[in-house]
This record gives sequence, C-alpha cells and structure tokens, in this order.
Amino acid sequence: MGINWNAVRSEHIHKACELFDAGAAIPSRPALTTFLVLNGRCYPAKFIRGLAHKLATGTQPTADEYAGGLETVAFFRKLGFDTEHRGTRTNGGRATPTHPTPSISEKKTQKQALLKLLQQRFGTVQQEAKFDWLTVPDPNVAEGLVR
Repeated sequence: MGINWNAVRSEHIHKACELFDAGAAIPSRPALTTFLVLNGRCYPAKFIRGLAHKLATGTQPTADEYAGGLETVAFFRKLGFDTEHRGTRTNGGRATPTHPTPSISEKKTQKQALLKLLQQRFGTVQQEAKFDWLTVPDPNVAEGLVR
C-alpha cells in the first residue's frame, strides 16, 4: 500500500520549510538533484515532502517508501510550487533551464576573464601546455596493462 499524499497542503509545505530554516529539521543526506524553490531559496525537495506529510498526518514516511526526483517534482507542481530538477526549473507549469548553456562568445569572454585573473595572481600563465610524459598508450602495444 502506497503513501496517501492527499492530506498534504500548501501550509504543511511552508511549515516544513520553516522548520528546515530554523534547523529544527535536518535531512540525513544532502539533496543532489531535486529542490523545492520557495521565496528565492532552494530546499531539499524529498525531505520537505516527507516532513510535510508528517505535519499533515502525524506519520513520517521513510525515504525508502517514496521516490524523489520527477515524482517529487510532480507532487510539488500539483500543489503549485516551483522546483528545480537536474538544472531545469519548473515554474507555472513551464520548464526552463536554470543555467543556460553559454554561447561561444560568452565562453570566450569567460576564458579571457579567467586568464586575466590568473595572470594578476600568478604573473605569467602558460596556455595549452604539453607534457612529454602525458601520453595515451597504443592499445595494440599495451602489454602488461590491467584491463
């Protein structure tokens, strides 16, 4: 029998986030890919979901009893909350990249800025260095290598 999430309401989500902010509720592991976005802050989505269930029903499901990821994104979306999952933010039912891929000119500008910063810090900076000892062995001649 699955967990009944119908009792969880918006106010339970907000209260769970307040408890998290106050340090009264701390997840055992940090979130890696899925976050609840609320008032400009990111919260560990699966943890907040479970805590909100406890606030709504009095019982805390274990992390093994329900999934995070896209299932948790769908849960929060249904309640009207914004989420971020693997670099894509969902708000208002639309998915938008949170970190758009920079254009080639932006990458070039970033590379130039980094070079300037390194030169200020270290003086001369060698670019595109080659090392004699850094080689890839020929797979046809790779005797004695562990594969």
